[in-house]
Amino acid sequence: MQNITPTHARMKPLDRDVINIDHLKSLFPEAFIEGKIDFEVLTQLLGGAIDESEEKYGLNWHGKRRARQLALTPSIGTLRPRLEDSEDWVATQNLMIEGDNL
Repeated sequence: MQNITPTHARMKPLDRDVINIDHLKSLFPEAFIEGKIDFEVLTQLLGGAIDESEEKYGLNWHGKRRARQLALTPSIGTLRPRLEDSEDWVATQNLMIEGDNL
């Protein structure tokens, strides 16, 4: 079993923006110009999958954009097991997580 310390590479939060942009680059490399997304080219590549109509149904509320930004913010916390309260941690390595999903 490998010890994971706070400086270990697996302890760093994922940067979702970088991961998502890398996925887009692998799918649509021609939509990137000088490392930036050209939305006109991306729209052309996606063709009929783009909904450009003005009227749309959806759930909207004040602060929705900010809530989405907060949800995508990388976590700065790290879950660590409490070895003294664990049963057979070495063999199972199972975690019980309690908390608020907000």
